Amino acid sequence: IRNTGDLPLEVFDIRLAGDAISAYTLSDAPRHTLEPGEESTFEVRFEAPSFETYEAFVEVQSNDPDKHVEEVDLVGHGAEQA
Repeated sequence: IRNTGDLPLEVFDIRLAGDAISAYTLSDAPRHTLEPGEESTFEVRFEAPSFETYEAFVEVQSNDPDKHVEEVDLVGHGAEQA
């Protein structure tokens, strides 16, 4: 997450959403204020329980005046087990 604006960006919540969230894990999700020019990272891990496609998204809620909720699509494909 990068604050490209001129004012502090307050990150309220970062969470997984969608039908297949059980295949994803969210870690190190920041919930704090980013000053202009600052950035922060988080990690999404994918572990498929079976051989199929898993779709979900990450939802970032903030005080951004143009877009209070940003969604990032996630699509993972499970591999065949050997």
